[in-house]
Amino acid sequence: MDCSLEVKLGHMVVVGFRGATRSEYGSFLEQFHDLHLGGVWLTDNESPMGHTLGNIQSPDQVRQLTTDLRQASE
Repeated sequence: MDCSLEVKLGHMVVVGFRGATRSEYGSFLEQFHDLHLGGVWLTDNESPMGHTLGNIQSPDQVRQLTTDLRQASE
């Protein structure tokens, strides 16, 4: 199957995004499928820059997040 240049480039990109709940990351999910991303980077709420809107709060929350990401990628 031939992929367009846009799809091939998208597959080489890994991005991070803000938020741990659907209300926080919902707008990212709306764009996720069309970006053809190679992956996402999940973080907790602490970083060298201080408190951020990370993606990891608990095992159950991460399961829901990864389920949402999988469904958005289909």
